[in-house]
Amino acid sequence: MGGNYLLVKLVFHSPYYSYPAGAEGGRGPTLPPPSTLIGALMAAYLRLRGPREGDPPTSLVNSVKYAYFWAPPYSTTASLNTHFTWLTQRKSRLELIEAMKILGKTVEGTATEEELRKAVSAIKNYGRGPRDLQPEHLKSDPHSWIAKLRAMLFSPWPTYETYFWGDAYALYIIEDEELKEAGNYIFRVGPKETLVSSRVVEVRSAREVKGSVATRFYIPKEATVSACRRVEHMLTSLGDPVELIYIERRAKEFCLPTPYTGELEDYDPAPGWVGVELETDEGVFQVVVPEGYAPR
Repeated sequence: MGGNYLLVKLVFHSPYYSYPAGAEGGRGPTLPPPSTLIGALMAAYLRLRGPREGDPPTSLVNSVKYAYFWAPPYSTTASLNTHFTWLTQRKSRLELIEAMKILGKTVEGTATEEELRKAVSAIKNYGRGPRDLQPEHLKSDPHSWIAKLRAMLFSPWPTYETYFWGDAYALYIIEDEELKEAGNYIFRVGPKETLVSSRVVEVRSAREVKGSVATRFYIPKEATVSACRRVEHMLTSLGDPVELIYIERRAKEFCLPTPYTGELEDYDPAPGWVGVELETDEGVFQVVVPEGYAPR
């Protein structure tokens, strides 16, 4: 099978603003997850091809088989500039306001079962309610839920930020060469506040590495038999509904490089995975990839 390696240098002009899936505030992944890196590349692709309507073709999105992030020394903080969700007009917030109205009707005893199901869906999609929430829970204690929803809408939540003390890199394993040029046009990674500039780095050669790998790319935990010093759950694909993220556990565990220093992490590949060394004009990078995507 083999793979085409697209290495992109990322210069962050702001911290990386991290949000959990489906929520407006709180702590999300420390580093941009694979799903975010894929989204950044697709946004650049749309920007490159001009102002046309519609999303990139599904086949193009699916041609990105893996995405990795190389982190320079970094640190994280909770932003002092807390934001209030009542200042935003996200669709999920408007649905939560509608859920509050339905709870008011529940107190009066006039809410229908269909309306209660809509309220449950809105609370779950907002990313702040229990995943096993049912209409009966709302009916049994509507006053309590009104208070909870009011807190969701009007409470200040801190945003969590990651500061990178150097240049970062995104590595994509792609099957469609059309995406390579888009690597030069990545302008944000994740939320619109996280601005970057990018440049495709020439990969002069790629070869399989025997034994352990030294890297600052995060890697799937399943890809190594070595112990991970930092582990976080991250999404690996675009477009997963919040409900499925939690119920089907679509977020996977990744081993992250440690913050503060540029120290490399050593990993021994697990069966079915191999180490790969990329020689580039930015230096030599190592990463762990599935055997099917090793250089041929």
